Formats: sequence, C-alpha cells, structure tokens
Amino acid sequence: MIGLGIDLFRYGGGGGGAPFELTNSLTFDSASSEYASQLMSAPTGTKWTFSTWLKIDSTGANKMVFTAGIDIDYYDYIMINSSGAILVYHGVGGGTAGYVYTGNVITVTDQWYHLAVVFDPTLASASRMKIYLDGVEQSITVDTAFSATYINAAVAHSLGVRYRPPSTRDSYFDGHLAATYFVDGGALDVSSFYAGGTYVNYTGSYGSNGFRLLYDDGTSTTTLGYDTSGNDNHWVLSNMTTANQSTDVPA
Repeated sequence: MIGLGIDLFRYGGGGGGAPFELTNSLTFDSASSEYASQLMSAPTGTKWTFSTWLKIDSTGANKMVFTAGIDIDYYDYIMINSSGAILVYHGVGGGTAGYVYTGNVITVTDQWYHLAVVFDPTLASASRMKIYLDGVEQSITVDTAFSATYINAAVAHSLGVRYRPPSTRDSYFDGHLAATYFVDGGALDVSSFYAGGTYVNYTGSYGSNGFRLLYDDGTSTTTLGYDTSGNDNHWVLSNMTTANQSTDVPA
C-alpha cells in the first residue's frame, strides 16, 4: 500500500511498544548526488540487521541503499541493480569475499517496499545473509558465502551512494527512504519492523552502532539526519536541503 501524506499509527515491535506515528520520509535525487554518511565505531557484535522502507523514483540504473567502505578495494553494499534485483556484496582486496542476490523484485516506481537484510555469521555459510522484501524471505543465489562484513565495522557508512574512501562515490539512490533502522549485535526477525504490510516501530536494543532514522525533524539538514534510537548516531546529509523531507510515507 502507498501512503501519500497520511499520518498513521503503528505499534512497537521487539517486545511491544506504544503507538507511534510515522510522518516523514527522505528523498534522494541521483542527479543531484544526494546521500547521507556516518563513521561507525567498534561494534557490539558481529550480527546485524538493516531495515528500511524504500520507494524508487526511476528504473534502469543501479541504486545503492546502504554501504560501507575502507577504500576502493575494501567495501560492502546493499544495492538494487538496474533490473530490480537486490544485491549484497562484500569486497576484499579487489576480489569478492561475499555476494548474494535475489531475482528482479523491485521494479515498480511510486510503490513502497519494505527491505530487511540480516547477517548472522554463526549460521551455516549459505544461510548467513538473508534478504526480506515486504516481510517475505527472498530466494537468493549465493555466489560467494559471507564470513564477515564491513557493514557494522569502524569504517565509513553511507545511505544512497557507494562510497569507497577517500573520494570515490557512485550509483546514487533515486527515490525515498523511510523508517531506516540498524541493529548492531542482533540478527532479528523481520516482524520487529514489518507486519501485514504496515510499519512497526522497533523498540528493542540497538547495540553501539545501531540507529533509527525517521527523518521527522525538518528544522535543518542537520536535524533531518538525527538518530532517534537513543544512541545519537546522527547522520550527515550531503547535497540536500530541508526540502528533501517528504510527507509521503508507507501505510
């Protein structure tokens, strides 16, 4: 379902919570090279969960959702490719150290999707990286099994762009993100964030690097990137203005 400027109440996940209002999203324009960034610290654990609502505004180009990198040869990404497949990649020394992908599942513009990616290195190698779309675990091709990731390491992280320090940025996201969560140290069930086609506000622990971005304080571009998890892991928005805040939210 698509929510256009409609304020709706959803209930907390991760053991329950008070009703919560989701009111805003953040728009990304690839033509303007818009992105958000943060330098993470040493993690609480090796497991992690990334969750976000997203809507693409165009097709036919690669779109980075969440990335991490040390330099041009050592980096990770969660990406929607030009055909609509979801790819998760871990590159080490210019080679592939982890790579899984789905079929072409995100192909429609102006439709909200819920994406969750869960990493658990304690599982069997072929099961360590899981991808969920709209609450359903996706069938994935495991090209190269993961043993570790730069996501949730003490390196630069980005939303909306592949950043390979010190200066290489490409494959900008084109669309909206809403209710973007990261949990450091936990491989969570998707029901902590999504239930029956609707938003769920996660209320559990976040770990050191965890964050919750609701994009709901449009006072400035600084406040638009505020982490409201309690960790104060705030994000820096680049090439954006307060006009990037939108009232278009998932129902």
